[in-house]
Amino acid sequence: MSTHELLCGHFENERVRLHFARVAGETLAAPDEKGTALGIYVLLGFIEAYGFGVPVGASGALTSALIRCIEDHGGRVIPEADVELVLTHSAR
Repeated sequence: MSTHELLCGHFENERVRLHFARVAGETLAAPDEKGTALGIYVLLGFIEAYGFGVPVGASGALTSALIRCIEDHGGRVIPEADVELVLTHSAR
């Protein structure tokens, strides 16, 4: 059964369905994909036990930390740039 089928079978309210579908979407599987319904039970149990992980300072803080890490390792971040080619040397 898909997550969508499970949610439609148990919840009438569209907002409630959307909330749980969003949670299920954390697995990067489509909610109408067969076999994904079990994941909703696993995710809800995990979230109940451990909560959602949210970076300190909100999600923008994660981006800033990743940029600092790249720059600390000699990389350069160019915002708003279109990437046409990625050059590698010795698997780096």
